Amino acid sequence: MKVWILQTGEPLHIDKGLPRAMRCMNIANYFVERGHKVIIWSSCFYHKEKKHRYFKFKSIYINENLTINLIPSPGYKKNIGIRRLWDHLILGYNLKNILKRTNPEEPDFAFIGYPPIEISFVLTSWLKNKKTKVVLDIKDLWPEYFIDSLPNYLKKIGKIIFYPYFLIAKKTMRDSDGICSMSNSYLNWSKSFSKTFNKELDYILPLTSPKLVLDKFEFKEAKKWLIKKGLKKDKKVICFVGSLSKAFDFVPIQKAINKLNKERDDFLLVICGEGDNSDFVKQIFKNSANVIFPGWIDLKKISVLLSLAYVSIAPYINSKNFNYNIPNKIIDSIANELPFITSLQGEVKQLVKTKKVGLICNETHQSWYEAFCSILNDPSLRNQLSLNCHNLYEEKFKSRKNYITYIKKLEKFLNKN
Repeated sequence: MKVWILQTGEPLHIDKGLPRAMRCMNIANYFVERGHKVIIWSSCFYHKEKKHRYFKFKSIYINENLTINLIPSPGYKKNIGIRRLWDHLILGYNLKNILKRTNPEEPDFAFIGYPPIEISFVLTSWLKNKKTKVVLDIKDLWPEYFIDSLPNYLKKIGKIIFYPYFLIAKKTMRDSDGICSMSNSYLNWSKSFSKTFNKELDYILPLTSPKLVLDKFEFKEAKKWLIKKGLKKDKKVICFVGSLSKAFDFVPIQKAINKLNKERDDFLLVICGEGDNSDFVKQIFKNSANVIFPGWIDLKKISVLLSLAYVSIAPYINSKNFNYNIPNKIIDSIANELPFITSLQGEVKQLVKTKKVGLICNETHQSWYEAFCSILNDPSLRNQLSLNCHNLYEEKFKSRKNYITYIKKLEKFLNKN
């Protein structure tokens, strides 16, 4: 088959270093492995690093079965703001012009990442006119998220301002031949939001990635680097790896750690990553003992840190966007047989309740403190949770198993139709 994949906010095969393969790279790789020809449509602007890969349309040949087309846009500095909305508007406009100017041969199937709303709308509309089968991969609750993030006194005005986004988002979902998402809650939300019925190509596909396998030398070097940054062999490591953004609330963590520090010295909190909220997070832990900030770390160091850790934390804000989701941070922890503590409700809370792979606390520092004490004081509990993580990963989250099963379903449908 000829397959198009649209995804603008993720790492690509052309990015330097060892970029973490997310939805776009993973599904592209498995389509190629199955013998299909893939074109990835993405943005010249690299969301993660907030910089441009190129400044004009660029088509990059990777191999005979994989090409990457990059669409120019202005870029932005912050994840939330007017400049990001402007970037997405221009991105959609530029894609429309590129399709009109080049008139490329349409694919047999397209897998379109949503959001951004504008560019997914443009491509879905174009492909519908070509009678191409389209699956919309929904990973965020846009545009409802726009309204939810506003103060209460601005919500009514926000609904008026963002009304056009609601219209084109609903049309995009209705025009697709199926919705793919990470959880039942997201899939159900899309049906309720767009007022559509179930379709044959609807599918739940977790945000899981292949495990990184290191040789002995790579493991040793990464471990050595982490020790230089302050990792201690005799401590039970509590770790966080991710963007230090306002999606996470570290204030109750800081208070819980300070309380722990008055009672014990057998643990170490390791917070890895950078982001819009980095300065604030570092500031609140400024006078906290047993806390280190190694900064941004690559995939190899992440892999080693997770293998050495005792427990991970996922202090997400309890928004609908996260409660409807099973974030990749949770799946990464499960994949590494690492129990986690989180204040998330919704899908993750249900997963913990049924599969016993971590601990749920509320958003108070006392609740976090009690969760830390429970797992630090009970190695047998920790080991059982770890075993449960292993079993759940094998059952539900193995990357290859998930993606190949999904692609075979698509192949069967498209051959039949």
